Amino acid sequence: MLGEIESRIRLKREHSGKLKSITWPWQWEEMAKKLKIIERHKLTFTIALQGDMATTMVAIQDTVNEVHSVAKEGSDTAHVILHGIHTQRDSKIIKWLATTDPNSNHSAARQKWEPGTGDWFLSSHQFAQWFQPGKPSSLWLHGIPGAGKTILCSTIIENVRSRCSGDEICAFFYFDSISGQVAKQTVSSMLSSFLAQISAAQIHQEVHRLYEKCEKGRRTPTLDELTETIFTVLNKGLRVHLIVDALDECSERELLLRVIKQMLQVEGDIHLLLTSRKEYDIESTLQPIVTAIVSMEDKRVDPDIRIHVEQCMREDPKLCRWDEKIKEEIVNELVSRAKGMYDVL
Repeated sequence: MLGEIESRIRLKREHSGKLKSITWPWQWEEMAKKLKIIERHKLTFTIALQGDMATTMVAIQDTVNEVHSVAKEGSDTAHVILHGIHTQRDSKIIKWLATTDPNSNHSAARQKWEPGTGDWFLSSHQFAQWFQPGKPSSLWLHGIPGAGKTILCSTIIENVRSRCSGDEICAFFYFDSISGQVAKQTVSSMLSSFLAQISAAQIHQEVHRLYEKCEKGRRTPTLDELTETIFTVLNKGLRVHLIVDALDECSERELLLRVIKQMLQVEGDIHLLLTSRKEYDIESTLQPIVTAIVSMEDKRVDPDIRIHVEQCMREDPKLCRWDEKIKEEIVNELVSRAKGMYDVL
């Protein structure tokens, strides 16, 4: 058809090269029909070509996606395997460092806590300044025996935990001479516990080196090794809250106070809170170097004592049946005579 059209519309020329008139051997309607047929075939060819190209592109894209998927799957598998290896090793390191469990002391203290107690301290400006980020701070909280220092310490830990963001750390340790466990009375146990708790969030290279140096956990690290490691980790710019209860119950008090002095010299966003009885060696060491000192022997503790006494009277099967007026007189008398002693009943 194309050849026929071409032969019929070819221009004819004279010898001089001038154009002669073009003559059409068919009518305009016939020409229009043939042009429509040509246009339809052209459209068919175009669609066919586009279809082939689309099919080819889809096939190519499917191949590329398959290769990418296989590569990614292999990468993810490798990542999972490596992560699993690191997780297993990290778990061993943390278990190796956690020679004592401060959570048992913490849980016991929380069981004795009564709602509302400790609020006087949590709302104090000393605590607010201690918790403020950006610069190191230290606070010594002291009180007489039975003042409820350990219970208050557990309340502080709970509050700090609830306020710490993902990149902040709250580590704590309870010295405990009553339990009879030697491990809960030594400086090494405290430092090792701190490292274990910090490593639960992120195990630093220094901790890995300590583990390798100690024959992959087959021997216990020395005090010097623990001290060097934790000070190096604390110098990495972390925001860390370290809370230690009952310094007076440590069996190595002189060593403990020396380590605390060193810890207070660490540059970084380190917040150290300590509780103990007000004993001479502790006071003489801490008073010149800590940021703030809070006594549990002033009137601010009276509301906690009142809450505790009222709760005891409600729970006692005999006292709970007494007249309300008599119970109120007993509570007032006990609170006035407690002088900071929490365990008055």
